[in-house]
Order: sequence, then structure tokens, then C-alpha cells
Amino acid sequence: MLVSVDMNGKSVEVEVRENREGLLEVELDGKCYPVSAQVLPEGGVSLMINNESLTVYRTGDTLYIGGTQYHVHADDPLKKELLQSSSFKAGEGTVTAAMPGNVKKILADEGMEVEAGQGVVVLEAMKMENELEAPLAGTVRKIHVSEGQSVEAGTLLFEIE
Repeated sequence: MLVSVDMNGKSVEVEVRENREGLLEVELDGKCYPVSAQVLPEGGVSLMINNESLTVYRTGDTLYIGGTQYHVHADDPLKKELLQSSSFKAGEGTVTAAMPGNVKKILADEGMEVEAGQGVVVLEAMKMENELEAPLAGTVRKIHVSEGQSVEAGTLLFEIE
């Protein structure tokens, strides 16, 4: 999985994959690093990278790695794909499911005013929850799904006017 990460204003491409032995590898700046991870009881993660141990904790968009603080924003590739392939066009307010999934949560009510980018429906697809956002500012005209409903790709989820 290729992820674009913004660390303290510097954009970095990171690829995480499984190697032939089934172990994790991280590729960063053209170099591959074998990684093993263990979740710590207090919520952090202990990483072993090239026989070097690092402890990582996360609070929102802040990572603490070995005692150093980093502001990090990572693009979620699946969410990005869902948002880019959801069928809405500039100026139109209809949003459909890009792939099959389950409606986990409805975040807005019909008649509610929303801003562009505000979450309206949470769709679970491929074991990940993805917040689908209003493509434009306006009023939620119609929610076409309900919580717990299974949907197919192309199902109309909601309309904004």
C-alpha cells in the first residue's frame, strides 16, 4: 500500500508491503526496511527497524517517535479512491457508493445545511470505515440509505442541493 505522508510540512511517499517471508517491509526514499511491530499496553507501538527499536505514540495528527514530535497527515488510499470514484461532478450534489459496502452511520439529516467537505454518510468497505463528504455546500435534499443497509457499487447514497 502506497501512502503519501506529510511530516512537518515535508511530503514523503511511504510504501508498506509484505515480503516473500510474510514479514512487513517499509520502503522510504528508495530504501527498504524490514519492520516488526508490537502493540504496547498503553496504546503505543514498539517497532523494530533494522535491529533498532523505536517506540511510537499517536495523538490525532501528532506522532511521537523515539521522543521526537512530528505533525503527520497521511492520505488514506482507500478513502481517496472512494472519494475520487464516487460519482459526483462539480456543481452536482449526488453521491453514490464507489464499491459495495455497509452503511455504518448517517451523519446528517434531510433538510440539514452542510458545508462542502462535511461528512454525510460513513460507508464501511473492505473492513475500513470511510466518511463520504458533501461535494458542495448546501442542504441535504435526500438520504437514500439507512444505517446498517448493504449497498452495491453505484447505489445513490445522498443528494445535496
